[in-house]
Amino acid sequence: MVVLLILSLGSLALVACETVVPAEEADVVGPPPIPTSVVALSEDVLEARGTIVTSESWETSNDIARVASRSVRATYRSVDAVAGTTTQVTGAFFLPRGEVPTGGWPVVSFAHGTTGLANGCGPTQLSDLAGLGSTVVGLLGMGYAVAMTDYAGLGPDGVHQYLEPTSAAYNVTDAVRALRAIWPTVSDRWLAFGPSQGGQAVWAADELAATYGSGLNLVGAVAMEPAADITRLVDLADSNAMSSEQRAIYPMVIEGVHRADPSVPRSDYLGEAAVSHIDGLVGCDKDARRKATAGISSSDLRPVSTQAADRLRDYLRRTALPQKPLTAPLLVVNGLNDQTILPSWVRAATQRQCDAGGRVVHYEIPGVGHADLTPNKDVTNWIAQRFLTDAAPSNCRTE
Repeated sequence: MVVLLILSLGSLALVACETVVPAEEADVVGPPPIPTSVVALSEDVLEARGTIVTSESWETSNDIARVASRSVRATYRSVDAVAGTTTQVTGAFFLPRGEVPTGGWPVVSFAHGTTGLANGCGPTQLSDLAGLGSTVVGLLGMGYAVAMTDYAGLGPDGVHQYLEPTSAAYNVTDAVRALRAIWPTVSDRWLAFGPSQGGQAVWAADELAATYGSGLNLVGAVAMEPAADITRLVDLADSNAMSSEQRAIYPMVIEGVHRADPSVPRSDYLGEAAVSHIDGLVGCDKDARRKATAGISSSDLRPVSTQAADRLRDYLRRTALPQKPLTAPLLVVNGLNDQTILPSWVRAATQRQCDAGGRVVHYEIPGVGHADLTPNKDVTNWIAQRFLTDAAPSNCRTE
């Protein structure tokens, strides 16, 4: 689910969420999520959010240096949503060039897609920002300060809870607090932007901002090909019907569930060959992941029993979105040729968010797959408008 995002001004044909569901997808929507309660956080944990542990000026690529007046790598404090405890998260923080606007630079918190689950897999730990420098350049060029989290456990230490949305949402939100701790004159107005894993994170951050985002002003969230609800991946795995793209992420999903709940054994969902190669299947090296996946048979990538499938399905429903109403407007964009996060999955989650009363715009782009999606001028204009006006469009179905 790694996506190279280029903030392009080139136009793409956009289709509203009223698109008819293809017949072959009609049965993969699945039941709605199971609402879960958020772990109560102590005052000490709340007060520590966004505080800086270490920071250093960062010599970035020439492309970023041309549009950034300041670049800093830092470790900041956030929260493990499962345990309710403080964590340390690495990230990068950037200020644009130019005259500072009244009220300070508006902020975009950039939540990246999948880069692996191991220590050191965070984009700011990699020399090329995991290929995501162009996204940072685009955001800075539009006049936004940028906070880029690695998520907990993708820095030099810790354990990354892959696709656990609340922890990721906390990391994304606290990255804004960290940026403002580094440069206090930056605006408290911010927007969350992310693809795939990051799309899930920013969607969750939007839902949680009313309570967790105190002291900040979220103006909107952009979820590109979001992993909002992947519950039906279990059914595809159980029936040996996953796409090659889904086969690549399935071990990561299982590893993420195991890390969040160690009582869930990997061996219930991965065969011996997959378990023995788990480091390669969830590591930072895309080529190594691809080779490891190619060497695993389909029988090693499926639940061992109906009971195991039901347990995994229930877990994924508890982490699926939406969980609650939105705090700020949401833009959802996905490709109709996405073989990783099926369009019907995104469509169903988006409609549930609409039904909860959210202000949502949903675009589906014909002929575009998971790794091919690039925001166009409609997306960048939507972002700009969120910082200019409280009025937000919606193309939610109301009937």
